[in-house]
Amino acid sequence: MQVTPDALNLLGFTLDWNRLALLLGAVALLTLVGRRRDAVLDRAALWGLVAGLLGGRLASTLPSWGALQASGWERVRSVIDLRTGTLSLGWALGFGVLTMLLIARRRGPTLLPALLGAALIGVAPLLLKPAPTLRTVPGTLPLERYAAPGARGTPITFATLPGPTLVNVWASWCPPCRLEMPLLVDAARRGYPVTLVDSAEPPAAVSAYLQSVGFPGPYFRDSGPASSALQISGLPTTLLVAPDGRILERHFGPLSAAQLQSIFDRNGITPVAGGS
Repeated sequence: MQVTPDALNLLGFTLDWNRLALLLGAVALLTLVGRRRDAVLDRAALWGLVAGLLGGRLASTLPSWGALQASGWERVRSVIDLRTGTLSLGWALGFGVLTMLLIARRRGPTLLPALLGAALIGVAPLLLKPAPTLRTVPGTLPLERYAAPGARGTPITFATLPGPTLVNVWASWCPPCRLEMPLLVDAARRGYPVTLVDSAEPPAAVSAYLQSVGFPGPYFRDSGPASSALQISGLPTTLLVAPDGRILERHFGPLSAAQLQSIFDRNGITPVAGGS
């Protein structure tokens, strides 16, 4: 077992802390309610979880809804696709509890012990989560720069990168990385500062994949020490880095379109000239 600021690694599985808290809380709620053998309460718990998931996702998506460069269906998918992004735990709890109480009605008070137990179990991982110790990316961190797919690599240090920039540590063999890559490609084409750092793969494999997805501009490769220095516990991991190297935001797992746009919006990052 490995405990990191981003996630818990256990028996080959890696779960970020929010998803782990949600999973444990949901399992605890269904188990505690199921012991009462009451069909109404079972239905209330099930629909409460559904409402909580959708409500929490919608709350985290709405702030950047108007800025999303996507069709109506793509926007809807950014809410319901739980593989990417995150959710607002506060809003999820509110939507979930309200839905359960509306369905259970007069039997609502009998849900309170199960809700309290599930809340205590769900919050436990968040209390165990260690605080990140890395606040600034070392300027001497070595990387290999590739001007374009198929180009020869050039040794550089992190300090030479322009900032602010969104640093995404990824690999072509990683399914979650492939899931979010179209969003990063689109953001780079629109002129947002996106720095792709491949996790020590053979350069030919990286070049072939980036050519297939049409990533514009240069990309970078970690030849060994970068992942360790950045405290990467799993792929993909995304960091928003200020010009002085400070880590402004950090996210483990694939980003959703809404979350990516929210990161840019919160930090006042706009497309630079030259985006295609």
